[in-house]
Amino acid sequence: MDKQIAIMFFFMLIFSSTAHSYGMASEFLEDNTMVLNPGESKEYNIELQNVDQSELTFNFLLESKIAELKENFSEVTIGKDKPFQTISLVIKVPEDAKPGDQYSVRYSAVPVSVSDGPINLNIKLNNEFKVIVPVDNELSSLPEYFRIFSGFLLLTIIILVIFRKNKLLSGRLFKK
Repeated sequence: MDKQIAIMFFFMLIFSSTAHSYGMASEFLEDNTMVLNPGESKEYNIELQNVDQSELTFNFLLESKIAELKENFSEVTIGKDKPFQTISLVIKVPEDAKPGDQYSVRYSAVPVSVSDGPINLNIKLNNEFKVIVPVDNELSSLPEYFRIFSGFLLLTIIILVIFRKNKLLSGRLFKK
C-alpha cells in the first residue's frame, strides 16, 4: 500500500512540474454568430493568456475565406514579462454576398515550445464562429420607387375614406 502511494506521489510530482496554465479568450458573440452586411467589415479580438512564469510559444492558425490576421505572424510568445497577447482578426464580407449567406471562421492556438524545455502535452486551443449576411424583410427588398408609390396610394385611400365618412356624417347632421 505504501509503495502505491509513493508511486502515485511520484507521478503527481512529475505531472505538476510540467503542467502549464494557458488559455484563449475571445469577444462574446450571441449564438456564436456575427451578423454583417455585404461589404461590411469588423475587427474581432482574441486573447492568448499564459499565467506561468515560463515563456510559451504558440502557432496561431486561421481557417476562413473572409477573415485575416490584422498583423501578419504565425507564432506568438507570451510569458513572465507579457502574460497575454491580443490577436486581431479583420472580418470582411464580400460585396457580392447574398442575404442568408454563411461563412465560417475557425482559429486555433497550438503551444509549440516552452522557454525551459519542450512542451509535453500538446493541447490545441480551438474556437469557431459563423458570420451570416442578414435576410432583409420583403418590403425593404422592393425597389424604392415601388415603395414610394405604395405609400402614396395608401395615403390617398385613407384620405378618400375619411373624406367620404365626413361627407356622409355632415349630410346627416345638416339634413334636418
